[in-house]
Amino acid sequence: MRHAAIVALIIFIAQLGFAQRHLIHGGNVLWHEQGMRFSWRVMVREKHGSITYRVRDKASGREWQVPPSRYLNMRQEAEFAGQPDLIKQLAEHIHRDFAERGFDVEVRVDAPVSLNGRAPTPLIDPNIDLANTVKNGWIL
Repeated sequence: MRHAAIVALIIFIAQLGFAQRHLIHGGNVLWHEQGMRFSWRVMVREKHGSITYRVRDKASGREWQVPPSRYLNMRQEAEFAGQPDLIKQLAEHIHRDFAERGFDVEVRVDAPVSLNGRAPTPLIDPNIDLANTVKNGWIL
């Protein structure tokens, strides 16, 4: 019985710590999402966004606007719009897709996002080439 209580206490402490990990990140975690997944704060924010990727061929300067719907279904698109790490992952996928077709491209994103009903603000700097940023770093 005593071992069960110790195991339960360890699990409780681990869950408490995991849910509070947002405290180690600076800034507004409701905005940049670091430490949000599986935290208790998930239900205190609502984000809506409209994402469009801009792909530019480095050699010719030709530019394409690529909607996420080209790669995602409607539910995926709605879920990823306010999450910078997922936006970056799709940018990397778009970059690979164009590279397979013989293009050397830059991938930028227009990502105006509204947090809790406020006016939309760019979630990611539209001048950053997402295909050439740090792989596991944050891009805000």
